[in-house]
Amino acid sequence: MKKYPYSLIALATVLSIIFFRYRFAVSDQCIYIPIIRKILDNSLYPGDHLFNQPSGKYTIVLPFVAYLSKIFTIRWVFFIGYIAVLFALSWAIYKFAFSFFKNEGVACIALLLLCISRRADQAIITQEGFFTLQPV
Repeated sequence: MKKYPYSLIALATVLSIIFFRYRFAVSDQCIYIPIIRKILDNSLYPGDHLFNQPSGKYTIVLPFVAYLSKIFTIRWVFFIGYIAVLFALSWAIYKFAFSFFKNEGVACIALLLLCISRRADQAIITQEGFFTLQPV
């Protein structure tokens, strides 16, 4: 069984958060937050067609986030989700680079590049600066 350097992956996650900062209620979150609130309280937004789209009923992420929002504040749920997604992304980059090059040094460099590189021009980014459902 391959042993992964989880401390290095956790460090990459923390560095990513430091470099890009977390932002709440931006981009697509402005759509998802009302949907989650509607799941929690069905009396909100009566007659709004945004909540009647069939595509919104094909995911378990929204009800899961809504359930967690009953226990914790929605801000904390999104922030913890952001950390979890960044950790998973960092782990996947490390694993992919290691399996492709069979070199731990190259995998670490790939992880470092994930932490420090971000192209935001023309809607091309290496990772989101906020937790949304699209990149998940």
